[in-house]
Amino acid sequence: MLIHPLLCNTLPPAPCTLLIIGSLDTTLHEYLVMRGYHLIQQMDFTPPAVPVARVYCLEIGLIKDPLDDFNQLYSALPAQTAVYLWGTVCIQRQINQLIEQLPTLSFLLWQIQRCGFKLLAQKDLTTEISDFSLNPQHYAYIAIELQKTTPPRWQINQVSEKDSPAIRQLFNQVFTPKIMSEALWTWKYAAGRGIGMAAWTGTEMVAHYGGILRRILYFGNVKTAVQIADVMVLSTERGVLTKKGAFFLTAASFPEYFVGYGAIAWLGYGFPSERHLRLAQHLDLYAPVGRMVELTWQSEQTPPKLFSRIQHLNLETAEAVITQLWKNMANSLHTALLGVRDWDYLQYRYLQHPHNTYELLLVTHRLTGKPLGLAVIFIEGDICRLMDFIGSPQQLQTTIAQVRRVAGRRGLTHVSTWITENFSTMFPLIDAQQKPLDIQIPHSIWCQGIAPDVVKNHWWLMAGDTDFL
Repeated sequence: MLIHPLLCNTLPPAPCTLLIIGSLDTTLHEYLVMRGYHLIQQMDFTPPAVPVARVYCLEIGLIKDPLDDFNQLYSALPAQTAVYLWGTVCIQRQINQLIEQLPTLSFLLWQIQRCGFKLLAQKDLTTEISDFSLNPQHYAYIAIELQKTTPPRWQINQVSEKDSPAIRQLFNQVFTPKIMSEALWTWKYAAGRGIGMAAWTGTEMVAHYGGILRRILYFGNVKTAVQIADVMVLSTERGVLTKKGAFFLTAASFPEYFVGYGAIAWLGYGFPSERHLRLAQHLDLYAPVGRMVELTWQSEQTPPKLFSRIQHLNLETAEAVITQLWKNMANSLHTALLGVRDWDYLQYRYLQHPHNTYELLLVTHRLTGKPLGLAVIFIEGDICRLMDFIGSPQQLQTTIAQVRRVAGRRGLTHVSTWITENFSTMFPLIDAQQKPLDIQIPHSIWCQGIAPDVVKNHWWLMAGDTDFL
């Protein structure tokens, strides 16, 4: 076996203790014991209870969470301890694959180094494996040598539900006077919706990069995307705006774990300001693929429309109505990217929000009763904000005209909405005011995935697609 000479050529002087992660065959086990080595054998990266002189991972595929595994290992090892890894890795993810089960080499090396280990050597041994059966364009058998070095300034890891108090505390510090309640965190991130990365100093979270999983239509095909949310860094940690800073370390680890080919999310997007997008571009994290604009119309106090009417959606019959309207919208926008707007999503996004009250208004044909479009509105002062629309875009003019009448009857002054600029011409613009917003649409490029040019100016996003309105 290739592993025999690889291990034997790197042994420290005996007697000492070796941590072996993986299955050691009987012959090699007996050889090492005979030489005077004490062996700790296990199948994961649980920190050893006693000091060890070397760490040998005999199969890289046993690494399930590189940041967690090597953060734990770092805390248990004496200074300068050498770590050796051997095994099969992914070197280039494939567009048509399911979730990649093997670590991706470039990501793996970056993540291990973020935990305080220095890369001393790596070697591709694929050609020395006679029975290597995987495509060498996408996979390789690798030997890696590492060494424990100085402690990293921050510990980077995935967040989980147990981190909710720390996330909310950081949010309340960074975005004061805004407050993230426990109910708001639950609405955003619970029930498997949320993923994220955090940077810690001791027990204090100092940076967070979150994401909310969402089903989208990607040129007519259902995919899972992730909406970036609650990107925040404690003010005392913001000085480092390089690839060594807390923002970069969390923002880079996030797509390495979650975005691109072979990952849980096909692509990532969000709603950052232009300043934040420029910073992310500088760090090679994002590419801009669109921007948001605001459209505003004056409210109207006009007689009822001849061929359409508007009323609150009847929740008892809502599912069938929304199913048809969403089908109409999906068919009309099959060359676009847009979030799925089915009844399950509408209930979650608008009816289950812990703090905001939205209204779901159905526009129908006055004579036949046929549903034409659904408008989701939110009242802010004297403004009626059109949060969302579901239906064929051909019905936007009729729907917005009816919403303007609703606003007028209630004494509101204007109706406003957000839409990606590339789709603004589908809205009635003759008597609308249009202005650009300080919000760009980013595309995650720190991953092996879809090129930004493929999706540029194809997103349909409205105010309701955000998590903060």
